[in-house]
Amino acid sequence: SRDWSSDVCSSDLATANDSVQLPAAVSGTVVYVKNADAADSMQVFGKSGRTDTINGTAGNVGVAQAAGVTAAYICMVDGAWDRLLSA
Repeated sequence: SRDWSSDVCSSDLATANDSVQLPAAVSGTVVYVKNADAADSMQVFGKSGRTDTINGTAGNVGVAQAAGVTAAYICMVDGAWDRLLSA
C-alpha cells in the first residue's frame, strides 16, 4: 500500500490488486488518484488508524478503482471522503 501526502497521485501498479492509502480526511482536502495501469484494478483505503469513510464505505475496507480511471477524493466534512470518477 502506498501512502501519499501529495494532492496529486499516480499509481503504476506493481501487481494486480495493489492499493493506495488516502491521507486523513480533513475538510477542504482534495486528492486526485490515477490508476495508470491498463489492466488491473486497485483498492483505495482511508488513512490507517482512523474511522474515515469513502462514499460511506469504511476506510479500512476501501473502494475499488478500475484500470485507467482517475478519481477525485474530496473531503467536505472531517472523516468523510466523497469520490468522483472519470469516465
